[in-house]
Amino acid sequence: MNRYLARLALPVFGLLLVLGGMSQPSRPRVTVSKISILPARTGGLIVLESDAPLQNIKAAYAKEFPSVLVVELGPVQMPTAPALPADETQFVKDIKIQTAADLQVSLFLTLREAVPFRVYSEANKTVIDLIRINRTGEDLVTPETLQDLARTPRKAFALGGIEIDDKSGRLAVVSRTGQKMIANVFALGNPLRLVVDVYDAVYGRSTQTIPVGKFGVVRIKVGQFQIPPPYSVTRLVFELEEPRLFTVENGPNALTISFPGASAAPAAAPKAGEPTGAESTQKTGVQAVETAPLLPADQKTAGAVKPAEAAPSPAKNVGENPPAAVQTDLPKKEEKRNTKTIQNGEEKYSGELLSPRFKDADLRDVVLWLGEQAGLNVIFDPEVHGTVTCSFEAVPWDQFLDIILKNNKQGKTLEGNVLRIAPLGILADEEKAQQTLRDAKEQSGLLQTKMFTLSYAKAKELVEL
Repeated sequence: MNRYLARLALPVFGLLLVLGGMSQPSRPRVTVSKISILPARTGGLIVLESDAPLQNIKAAYAKEFPSVLVVELGPVQMPTAPALPADETQFVKDIKIQTAADLQVSLFLTLREAVPFRVYSEANKTVIDLIRINRTGEDLVTPETLQDLARTPRKAFALGGIEIDDKSGRLAVVSRTGQKMIANVFALGNPLRLVVDVYDAVYGRSTQTIPVGKFGVVRIKVGQFQIPPPYSVTRLVFELEEPRLFTVENGPNALTISFPGASAAPAAAPKAGEPTGAESTQKTGVQAVETAPLLPADQKTAGAVKPAEAAPSPAKNVGENPPAAVQTDLPKKEEKRNTKTIQNGEEKYSGELLSPRFKDADLRDVVLWLGEQAGLNVIFDPEVHGTVTCSFEAVPWDQFLDIILKNNKQGKTLEGNVLRIAPLGILADEEKAQQTLRDAKEQSGLLQTKMFTLSYAKAKELVEL
């Protein structure tokens, strides 16, 4: 009897355990108490405040809508999106919050254009940092960087070599210094580049280019960008295939910039007015994003980063430092060189784009620097002189050379890989002399050599012929 009762009791007991487990309260979800959209000098910040850290956040641009950034937050409780006044200058145009049937929450950010971005945590705050692409040619600095510079005594330190790790599903670029660094991040266009400036850092070697071709990074460029005053700055430039996620870890002993491997991007953003399942959507705008220049136009810099040549994966030293008062992106070497004299007339330019800025720089120094970057030998006529003060954005390097020469009434000839600079008057006189020589040859006719066989002639009689 006891065994019979035990058999009947076991299923009942199991059912009670199941029901008891179901009746227990489920694990509470993380609650996001506030969403703030803040303007930033280098883009925009979306700050999510929660009662616990948000874990395993995924972010990528939607495939069908490249300017829509989809941030998957997981099973969280979201507040109503903040109501902010609309503004035509806003960088973030629209925000949607979607809660799916399985309680997974996604944040859809419609931007004016796709930009590089990063996601990081500060205590119980999660920050989505949008790095707006600057196409004005000016360097940007964040207020936080300015504050760090203001309260930190200036003491230069040597920046060691660059370590690259691409074996762990991401591209990690590490620079070890044994101390915490002041780093400023912004983005430039034409081509798309993520720029990381390390202040008080001295890069004790020639500028370098490291071809990558992985994780959306075309190449990495590193070199001494500026010398005091006021700061010593080493610049790391990451040329990107497209806007993407990155991270910056500024630790006590090293600076690490990482680019995670590509993840599956959401197919599309939800359409307005078409909720799905348990979806709830709120819309709002954001405040305007303002920008400001980092450096005055007349400051001096030293060093720049040269684009990659065809080379194996190890870093390769290229070029030397440019002349004083230049901040620029360097051109690639010109592959095709034809002999020609450029003085006036319309030219078709095919050089790589660059954005040079000079103030009262000697013309010969600028041309020497440009020739070094383009792989040309340069020689000057003794009468060459002039100065260069300019600011260009995305101009072909050969057009830039023609403009500064024309502005100083100088011309050039290019024979093979030898670039000769001389005043226009001297080149015109040389061209006129060459034309006179050509005309004389044409008028004299072709020079011919004929041979005759002589009969009954004495040698001494032919000497006087």
